[in-house]
Amino acid sequence: MQQNKDVAPLFLQRATQHKLNAIRTKLPNAPSVNYEIRSKLEELATNFKNQSICIKTYNKGLDSLMEQLKKEQLT
Repeated sequence: MQQNKDVAPLFLQRATQHKLNAIRTKLPNAPSVNYEIRSKLEELATNFKNQSICIKTYNKGLDSLMEQLKKEQLT
């Protein structure tokens, strides 16, 4: 248990990966927001990789990007 103290829960990791894949899949269908969302996605991924943000913050950021994509696709 001590070794698992700083490990993100598996469920959260899977959910985050699923969101990341969903965003990447939808980006080509939303050309008007491609650049903005791609840059935000890259920033989030880089910050998470560098451990500047925790997985919960990364997950919330992905949620925000997914909402932005949904809004753009409806307009």
